[in-house]
Amino acid sequence: MQAALGAGAVAGVLVGEGVYGLREIAGTTYPPYWWGSIVAGLLLVAAVVLARRLSARAAAVAVAVTALAGAAFVLVYSADLVTVLH
Repeated sequence: MQAALGAGAVAGVLVGEGVYGLREIAGTTYPPYWWGSIVAGLLLVAAVVLARRLSARAAAVAVAVTALAGAAFVLVYSADLVTVLH
């Protein structure tokens, strides 16, 4: 289960960063970089699930953590933190 949680967290950051980049700053940066980040995150989860031969439950946890971490990344980076803190 630790491998699923760890891989999901790292993959979530990669996927979230890619989604954020495509949504918010793709107009001023190189979009294939953001797509690469998303693909790297998805490949990381797949590689860990296959290499560690995770159970279906652990694989589902890895995917869920990836989705949650990715969504959290986008929400936090999209927020106006100055307004949130005041």
